[in-house]
Amino acid sequence: MKRRAPGGTLIELTLDGDAAPLVEAARALPGVLSAEAEKTVLRVYHPDGGQAIAALVGLGSARGRQVTNIHIAPPSLETLFVSLTGRRLD
Repeated sequence: MKRRAPGGTLIELTLDGDAAPLVEAARALPGVLSAEAEKTVLRVYHPDGGQAIAALVGLGSARGRQVTNIHIAPPSLETLFVSLTGRRLD
């Protein structure tokens, strides 16, 4: 089942506003495998999550959004669940 995950590390940025305007710019960043938004959460899959965080935070700042939380998850059944359902089991 893990092979069905989109690959890479899941990075979830919670923003102080709507995340949808950042999706296209996030997809254009080098190495990004996929990006999507749900309300204030921007979800990005990247092969090297640690490397992408600074660029994603900068992207949010450039568009007037502040990051209020960052969640990072390596490829796992959790990332598969998130990719299929768009939500976490917190």
